[in-house]
Amino acid sequence: MKLKDTLEIILGSSTKPLTPQEIRSIVKEKYPDYYGTSSHRMNVQKGHYTNLDHALLAQIYSLVRQNDSFFCDTNSKPMRISLNQLGVIKKPVKIIITTKTTTSNSDDLISNLRHYYKRSLEVLKDFGGPSIYFHIQAIKEQEADFLQIDILK
Repeated sequence: MKLKDTLEIILGSSTKPLTPQEIRSIVKEKYPDYYGTSSHRMNVQKGHYTNLDHALLAQIYSLVRQNDSFFCDTNSKPMRISLNQLGVIKKPVKIIITTKTTTSNSDDLISNLRHYYKRSLEVLKDFGGPSIYFHIQAIKEQEADFLQIDILK
């Protein structure tokens, strides 16, 4: 059995959506094989997480965000997680249709800034920290050294 199956059992037996912290407590108590795994210990040793609780919590967050079996209600902090019922769309898609056909990208960005900001937050949730970090580093590098070639003699 995998952690995903364990989370499905925990959420399936709950009468209400649970926070990641509540799920972590249940895993620690009822499914101790998924707490303090070699991966958790290694990531704590490397300094990626402060302790084993944090490592398990990060794994829970990652799993429920990336798997369509779970529904994450992000309207509350911390988010509430439940099983995704058939027919429920995990992330609603908002489409903005503009009537101007000659609008430039910058005009569109300015006029729909709130939409693009919200969409960027969704992308951040989907891809997580390291991907965003390296994307920002690539943008900075592009701004600093775009198309500069060192010629070796």
